[in-house]
Amino acid sequence: MGSNIFGLVVVLINEKKASVKAKIAGILFVAFIITISVLIYLYRDLFRNLGSLGYLGVLLICFVCNATVLAPAPSLAVVISAALSLNPMLAAFAGAVGTTLGETVGYAAGYMGKKIIDIESNKMAGWVKKYGAPVIFIFALLPLPLFDIVGLASGYLRIKFLKFFLSCFFGKFIKMSVYALGAGYFEKIILQGGS
Repeated sequence: MGSNIFGLVVVLINEKKASVKAKIAGILFVAFIITISVLIYLYRDLFRNLGSLGYLGVLLICFVCNATVLAPAPSLAVVISAALSLNPMLAAFAGAVGTTLGETVGYAAGYMGKKIIDIESNKMAGWVKKYGAPVIFIFALLPLPLFDIVGLASGYLRIKFLKFFLSCFFGKFIKMSVYALGAGYFEKIILQGGS
């Protein structure tokens, strides 16, 4: 997604119809994303300690993990580790809210951009264009690092924000729930086997 963000800057600067305010807002948005990514990379130990904040920490860490472009971090690992000490379903819920909020960064980048993704040649973007919410849900459900393209395409194609948000949330919540409950299940098996 990093190259797509830089593409957004180039598109905004070169877009003749875009107002000066839109160009400045786009550049500030990209600078914000890059700054967050660099800070997360530099202070990654500090962000790991946010987990001690409980569900709020899970939400914040998952948001940051999915809002970054240069230093992606595994939000599933955050939810799995939180599920071992917190209520697994509430940890999954907090993780799903955080990751979904983080994914809105890609949506916003696509919405602001003119044509970052070649919709005609990118399969995932083509699926988003053809099927909309079901594709967003499925890709949010899958444990693949490809959702950035779906988010960018959704914004670019002007998929309604609420439709994007809810499809993303429910896919991520189901995925997080499976991992959170699975972590507790396997922890019990390991502890029983070690006794």
